[in-house]
Amino acid sequence: MPISDKSIAVITGAASGIGRALAIRFAGKGVAGIAVSDVDEKCLEETAEIIAETGVAVSTHLVDVSKLGQVQTLCDEVIQRHGSVTHLINNAGVGLLGRFSQLSIEDFEWLMAINFGGLFTAARSSCRI
Repeated sequence: MPISDKSIAVITGAASGIGRALAIRFAGKGVAGIAVSDVDEKCLEETAEIIAETGVAVSTHLVDVSKLGQVQTLCDEVIQRHGSVTHLINNAGVGLLGRFSQLSIEDFEWLMAINFGGLFTAARSSCRI
């Protein structure tokens, strides 16, 4: 679906980096609304302040994308606040540094829960388009 003045975007991992840049880019296109989510509350608020300066309706949501319940709550809140979801951008992701022998199974499970599980939870939620 093309981006328009009726678009409502949900962007995970929007507190910094690519997620923040995507949110700002969507705002620059004059969309109807943007819902930004992340686990970093302070930086998420900074992203929302930047978007609010453009006049686009913005909502913030503290969400761990590896938790289906939190992603479902995000989607429910977005639909309640903005009316719909037209664009879902699963941007949240993490990385690990170190040699393979240095990484624990817990590190691997954490990475997979966010980078793979986060995509799955959003696709299974009511945010799907």
